[in-house]
Amino acid sequence: YGGSIRADYDVGDYGSLTSITAYRRNVNYSARDPDSIPLDVYYLEATTNDRQFTQELRFASPSEDRFSYVVGAFYLLQHNYRRDEYNEHGIPGTAYGVRVPNPKFMEISQYSENVSAAVFGEASYKVTPEITLSVGGRYTRDEKEGYTYINGDPGNPRYLDPYPVRVKLGPVDWEAFTPRVYLKYEPTSDLNFYGTIAKGYKGGGFSAGQAREAALRTPFEPEEAVNYEVGTKSRFFDRRLQMNLSVFRQDIDNLQVTFFENGVSFTRSVGSARQQGVELESAAQITDNFDVFLNWVGSG
Repeated sequence: YGGSIRADYDVGDYGSLTSITAYRRNVNYSARDPDSIPLDVYYLEATTNDRQFTQELRFASPSEDRFSYVVGAFYLLQHNYRRDEYNEHGIPGTAYGVRVPNPKFMEISQYSENVSAAVFGEASYKVTPEITLSVGGRYTRDEKEGYTYINGDPGNPRYLDPYPVRVKLGPVDWEAFTPRVYLKYEPTSDLNFYGTIAKGYKGGGFSAGQAREAALRTPFEPEEAVNYEVGTKSRFFDRRLQMNLSVFRQDIDNLQVTFFENGVSFTRSVGSARQQGVELESAAQITDNFDVFLNWVGSG
């Protein structure tokens, strides 16, 4: 469940002030066989309890002005608790190496407190009635801390150091500045061309599924991406035909990837990656009751 409260205050010719306060709670219980084989070898029961509070405050000038802007701040407080119970069961009549010779149990509990605060702003200027230039940026600071508790039957291969153990995580913090530049040329209300360069950021964290205490204490790094995109958006035949075409490239550093080993999933930063391609979106209104859509993405 969750809810939000939004308040808008109009300050006349200067613009408007907006406040958005939100709270969300998610409690999830699951029981599943996650090893993707038909034999009843491995069983997982997981409980997640997540609470989030967010507050955003922003001020925006009138958008119809030649020069317009928006500035604001954002705050997130998150408390997350997760408890996983892993059970292995022997299977009579199967060969050694396929079955688990002795039933094993392991419990992994993790609690984390995440705080994220940011300030942001963007300004747009109509160089001419047809050309608009926008420049913006966001500064984000994240802080995370918590603990992981591990206990189980002796000899369980999912955790290789002595246990039971309670490992303190953090506190660690990361900072990032993510700018954006956007240029749009709009010769008519049904046709525009645009180009943008933007930087994205996804915070780091801790993985509870590591097999060593040192790995549990070591956070995976934030993921950062720089995106380049040019394209056009157009409408024809009294807006009965719409076509959007874009060419993009995204360069990623510290790519975060989820692995699955010994029945446990965890996240690691694995290096750099690049994704690029072409995307086409189109829609045609053949009759008042019949529409046709065609979307295509080619990437590598």
